[in-house]
Amino acid sequence: MDLLMSWILWLEFTLVWVMLPLGPRPYLVIRNLLEMGGKPHKSLANPAKIHGPIMSLRLG
Repeated sequence: MDLLMSWILWLEFTLVWVMLPLGPRPYLVIRNLLEMGGKPHKSLANPAKIHGPIMSLRLG
């Protein structure tokens, strides 16, 4: 039963990420926060040039 529940949860989480639009690679929280710097609206504009106006971000 535990194996079945683990498989269902794993499948649920992987399907959610497959359906999201592309975006920059997720890193550790600290690295993402350091990359954003003092002006997050400007630092988020750079990945938008690469991935387009709609992208996924994972923070936290």
